Amino acid sequence: MDRSTLMEYMQRVGLSEIPPCTAEGLKTVQQAHLRNLPFENLDIIEGRIPLDLSEEALVDKMIRRRRGGICYEMNTLLSLVYSAMGFTTHMKAARIKPDGTFLDHVFVLVEVPTENGDIEYWMSDGGFAFNYQTPLLFQMGLVQNDGRCDYRLDEAPDVGEGYVNLMRMDDGVWTVAMTIAPGYVTREEYQVRCDYYATNPNSRFKQGAVVGIDCPEGRITLSSNHIITYENGIRVSKDLDSPEQFKEYLHDIFDLD
Repeated sequence: MDRSTLMEYMQRVGLSEIPPCTAEGLKTVQQAHLRNLPFENLDIIEGRIPLDLSEEALVDKMIRRRRGGICYEMNTLLSLVYSAMGFTTHMKAARIKPDGTFLDHVFVLVEVPTENGDIEYWMSDGGFAFNYQTPLLFQMGLVQNDGRCDYRLDEAPDVGEGYVNLMRMDDGVWTVAMTIAPGYVTREEYQVRCDYYATNPNSRFKQGAVVGIDCPEGRITLSSNHIITYENGIRVSKDLDSPEQFKEYLHDIFDLD
């Protein structure tokens, strides 16, 4: 990604300049990404498949045509953005549900240089259904708060050597948000799983429209017949009256037609 395209991305997510290559700069980009690029599976629902994970296609779809995408698209774009900013990045694979595979989700692991010359590893994610809104330091046992709830990384020896659980505090109880596989994955490897989700009739993304975006209070989520949003800081859940109302929300909240 060249500098001109990088600036296009920054403008797309509401930033007027390129943040520095620091942990704070990483946080600025992830939050802007989550609040301006919707997680959405509309291409899959409309049959515009397979999904193209090339840089050219992602830039055209999400930056120039102002769309969103599913995790493989969102985090591949984030990785390209971070690399263009000057970070070294890696793609990590994860399993969301215990009966899933370890390519059901991918996120970005970013190398961040510190003032004393060391390297810290931060996990950044622009396409997770229950997104942590700020990057998390990839360090075992450290309790970290993203402004909404606590997270912690634990080793998962019951799964296998090198596997890690991302734990999330829900109603006072630690639960597994995802299980992370050791090593890194290539785009060619997770393209196969992306194709499955886009084409297989059993895929959860083939069952109906799902659109989500962050706001300061939490996560706004729209499905074909339901919406979760926030009014005066209070979470509101309600059913939709008609397909026309779905289109209205799609335009008014997510800036999608």
